Amino acid sequence: MMWRRSLSLIVACTLALSAAACGDDTTPTSPTETVTEDYSGTLAPSGTNTHTFTVRASGTLTVILNSVAPLSTLAIGVSIGSWDGTNCTVLAANPNARASTTTAALSGSANQANFCLQVYDSGNLTGEITYAIQVTHP
Repeated sequence: MMWRRSLSLIVACTLALSAAACGDDTTPTSPTETVTEDYSGTLAPSGTNTHTFTVRASGTLTVILNSVAPLSTLAIGVSIGSWDGTNCTVLAANPNARASTTTAALSGSANQANFCLQVYDSGNLTGEITYAIQVTHP
């Protein structure tokens, strides 16, 4: 009986040491996971809507305007900026973004930081529209 308890203790200690060696202390070597965030809203004439998000690693940031309704061919403004918790400082803008599920309204490199996405009337709205927009980043 005594040897069984000793063997159980050795196995338990071995498992505990193995688990400790596999902790989260090291930097992962696999590529950073891509994050896709979907936003939607209603945009009024002369209006601006702001959505915030965090990029956790350096990489490519892409913005796709998926839909605009009721006028699917209407151009609206889309911008990306840095977010300080209160203000959105625009870094890049496309005042003539059109809905597409494959063509990026904006794309570029981003470092780890807090960002803001703004959807705005670039002078084309005569009434409210709804939109769906997607941001992909590391």
